[in-house]
Amino acid sequence: MSQRTVSRLLRKGWDALETEDYDGAESLGRRALLADPDSVEARLLLGNALLGREDYPAAAEVLHGAVERAPDDPEPRTDLAISLFQMCDFRGARTEIESALGLREKFADGHYWMALCLEREGDYWGADREYARAHALDPEEFPLPVRVSLDDFRRILQDAVEHLPEEFQGALKNLSIEVEDLPGEELLRDSDPPMDPSLLGLFEGVVTIRHEVGHYLGLEEDDLERCGYE
Repeated sequence: MSQRTVSRLLRKGWDALETEDYDGAESLGRRALLADPDSVEARLLLGNALLGREDYPAAAEVLHGAVERAPDDPEPRTDLAISLFQMCDFRGARTEIESALGLREKFADGHYWMALCLEREGDYWGADREYARAHALDPEEFPLPVRVSLDDFRRILQDAVEHLPEEFQGALKNLSIEVEDLPGEELLRDSDPPMDPSLLGLFEGVVTIRHEVGHYLGLEEDDLERCGYE
């Protein structure tokens, strides 16, 4: 297969990725990689397609190969860090992000994922610093997060509970609602594959309470959508 054909496969693969056609992007990435086994771009395309399909172990394997072939390129390291982070290998993710930022200091994606790693370590001051750096470099892609104190969040939570429909209120008598900054690593690893580390979004609290209580009552996704709790 000629290099021109490989370039065409890669171009079509990135286009597929842009439209979230992850299966198509994966197929094109594999074909390009088969034709050119040393292609870093083919590995990046395939790795990103696998990330989109949430096949993080496979993505990590492919992206390790990209890092080995392009150790001075921060993008493969960042993509590898994302796959490791989603697998709850937070230490490995931070190592790759630190290397990426060492290669390119003004790298919005790197600062954003460093912020997520620091949050997992409980370093919220450091995380906010990295969020600010990502925002300064790309304000549209990385808006600044808004912190809410634990007391304020509990008040929001209580208000949400009080405004639930009566049938939901009754169900809550058998439930315990706990508030944590982040889902614990033990909880995330309790399933195989691990759950998404960003599973509990801070600003989804009100909707999440209604949504999850609805599931507890046996409602399906369509039922929740009709109720406005999607």
